[in-house]
Amino acid sequence: GGRLNVSANCLDRHLSGPRRNKAAIIWEGEPGETRTLTYLQLHAEVPYSAAVETEKWEDRKDGSTVIHQQILIERDSQKPILVGKGGEKLKRISTAARLDMEKLFGGKVYLGVWVKVKDAWSGDARFLKQLGYG
Repeated sequence: GGRLNVSANCLDRHLSGPRRNKAAIIWEGEPGETRTLTYLQLHAEVPYSAAVETEKWEDRKDGSTVIHQQILIERDSQKPILVGKGGEKLKRISTAARLDMEKLFGGKVYLGVWVKVKDAWSGDARFLKQLGYG
Protein backbone atom coordinates (compact mmCIF):
# COMPACT_ATOMS: atom_id res chain seq x y z
CA GLY A 1 0.00 0.00 0.00
CA GLY A 2 0.95 3.60 -0.55
CA ARG A 3 1.38 6.33 2.00
CA LEU A 4 0.12 9.88 1.76
CA ASN A 5 2.31 12.75 2.90
CA VAL A 6 -0.49 15.04 4.04
CA SER A 7 1.76 18.11 4.49
CA ALA A 8 3.16 17.82 0.97
CA ASN A 9 -0.32 17.15 -0.43
CA CYS A 10 -1.76 20.26 1.23
CA LEU A 11 1.10 22.34 -0.13
CA ASP A 12 1.08 20.82 -3.62
CA ARG A 13 -2.58 21.61 -4.25
CA HIS A 14 -1.87 25.35 -3.92
CA LEU A 15 1.12 25.38 -6.29
CA SER A 16 -0.86 25.40 -9.53
CA GLY A 17 -3.73 27.57 -8.34
CA PRO A 18 -4.21 31.27 -7.67
CA ARG A 19 -2.63 31.01 -4.19
CA ARG A 20 0.88 30.04 -5.41
CA ASN A 21 2.19 33.58 -4.79
CA LYS A 22 0.21 34.21 -1.59
CA ALA A 23 1.75 34.01 1.88
CA ALA A 24 1.86 30.43 3.19
CA ILE A 25 3.92 31.11 6.32
CA ILE A 26 4.87 34.25 8.19
CA TRP A 27 7.80 33.35 10.42
CA GLU A 28 8.85 35.51 13.37
CA GLY A 29 12.27 34.99 14.93
CA GLU A 30 14.18 37.44 17.08
CA PRO A 31 12.37 40.73 17.85
CA GLY A 32 11.95 42.60 14.59
CA GLU A 33 12.96 39.60 12.47
CA THR A 34 10.21 38.26 10.23
CA ARG A 35 10.11 36.30 7.00
CA THR A 36 7.20 35.59 4.70
CA LEU A 37 7.19 32.56 2.41
CA THR A 38 4.76 32.10 -0.48
CA TYR A 39 3.51 28.63 -1.37
CA LEU A 40 6.04 28.45 -4.24
CA GLN A 41 8.93 29.49 -1.97
CA LEU A 42 7.83 27.07 0.73
CA HIS A 43 7.73 24.22 -1.78
CA ALA A 44 11.24 25.07 -2.95
CA GLU A 45 12.72 25.39 0.54
CA VAL A 46 11.08 22.89 2.87
CA PRO A 47 13.03 19.63 3.09
CA TYR A 48 10.15 17.19 3.27
CA SER A 49 12.61 14.66 1.90
CA ALA A 50 14.71 14.33 5.03
CA ALA A 51 15.80 11.29 7.01
CA VAL A 52 18.12 10.49 9.89
CA GLU A 53 20.89 7.91 9.53
CA THR A 54 22.75 6.59 12.58
CA GLU A 55 26.46 6.29 11.82
CA LYS A 56 27.68 5.23 15.27
CA TRP A 57 26.13 3.82 18.43
CA GLU A 58 28.36 2.97 21.36
CA ASP A 59 27.17 1.88 24.80
CA ARG A 60 29.97 2.68 27.24
CA LYS A 61 30.90 0.86 30.45
CA ASP A 62 30.00 3.95 32.51
CA GLY A 63 26.37 3.66 31.31
CA SER A 64 26.58 6.52 28.83
CA THR A 65 25.84 6.22 25.14
CA VAL A 66 27.62 7.87 22.21
CA ILE A 67 25.50 8.39 19.09
CA HIS A 68 26.51 10.01 15.80
CA GLN A 69 23.72 10.76 13.35
CA GLN A 70 23.35 12.62 10.11
CA ILE A 71 20.23 14.28 8.78
CA LEU A 72 20.04 13.57 5.06
CA ILE A 73 18.59 16.13 2.68
CA GLU A 74 18.63 16.28 -1.11
CA ARG A 75 19.57 19.91 -1.88
CA ASP A 76 22.09 22.43 -0.53
CA SER A 77 19.27 24.99 -0.38
CA GLN A 78 17.61 22.90 2.36
CA LYS A 79 20.64 22.98 4.66
CA PRO A 80 20.09 26.48 6.11
CA ILE A 81 16.53 25.50 7.03
CA LEU A 82 17.81 22.75 9.34
CA VAL A 83 21.04 24.39 10.51
CA GLY A 84 19.78 27.92 11.12
CA LYS A 85 21.82 31.04 11.74
CA GLY A 86 25.12 30.08 13.36
CA GLY A 87 23.90 26.50 13.76
CA GLU A 88 21.33 27.49 16.40
CA LYS A 89 18.40 25.56 14.92
CA LEU A 90 20.43 22.34 14.58
CA LYS A 91 21.64 22.79 18.15
CA ARG A 92 18.03 23.16 19.40
CA ILE A 93 16.94 20.08 17.44
CA SER A 94 19.84 17.94 18.65
CA THR A 95 19.60 19.13 22.26
CA ALA A 96 15.90 18.26 22.40
CA ALA A 97 16.63 14.84 20.87
CA ARG A 98 19.48 14.21 23.33
CA LEU A 99 17.30 15.09 26.33
CA ASP A 100 14.56 12.74 25.09
CA MET A 101 17.12 9.97 24.60
CA GLU A 102 18.55 10.46 28.09
CA LYS A 103 15.07 10.06 29.59
CA LEU A 104 14.39 7.00 27.45
CA PHE A 105 17.77 5.31 28.10
CA GLY A 106 18.10 6.41 31.72
CA GLY A 107 21.67 7.67 31.29
CA LYS A 108 23.95 10.27 29.76
CA VAL A 109 23.92 10.55 25.95
CA TYR A 110 26.60 12.21 23.83
CA LEU A 111 24.85 13.05 20.57
CA GLY A 112 26.57 14.37 17.47
CA VAL A 113 24.31 15.49 14.62
CA TRP A 114 25.34 16.67 11.15
CA VAL A 115 23.39 17.67 8.07
CA LYS A 116 24.49 15.96 4.86
CA VAL A 117 23.35 16.58 1.30
CA LYS A 118 22.87 13.31 -0.59
CA ASP A 119 21.41 13.89 -4.04
CA ALA A 120 18.30 11.89 -4.94
CA TRP A 121 18.53 9.56 -1.92
CA SER A 122 14.75 9.38 -1.59
CA GLY A 123 14.51 7.73 -5.02
CA ASP A 124 17.20 5.11 -4.32
CA ALA A 125 15.34 1.92 -3.33
CA ARG A 126 18.48 0.18 -2.04
CA PHE A 127 19.46 3.15 0.13
CA LEU A 128 15.90 3.49 1.46
CA LYS A 129 16.04 -0.16 2.49
CA GLN A 130 19.31 0.52 4.38
CA LEU A 131 17.49 3.28 6.26
CA GLY A 132 14.72 0.83 7.17
CA TYR A 133 12.06 2.08 4.74
CA GLY A 134 11.38 -1.04 2.82
